[in-house]
Amino acid sequence: LVLTLSSQRTERELRESRMLSQEEMANLFDVRNIRISIATIKRAETLHAVRYRIAREFARFFGIPVEMLLKH
Repeated sequence: LVLTLSSQRTERELRESRMLSQEEMANLFDVRNIRISIATIKRAETLHAVRYRIAREFARFFGIPVEMLLKH
């Protein structure tokens, strides 16, 4: 399943609100044994399609429901 992420508050804004670079965010995913690369973060932030697993991990990371990240 491939989805396009989109929200009123973009993934980039969520990441920046935590004062994280893309690299720092990827490193935090790695520490949690979640395989999400900087390239994947960049794709999601530029509203390219990503797998549901990626959307779910972003939502968990930010503490929000995955539905908030999905394009309607």
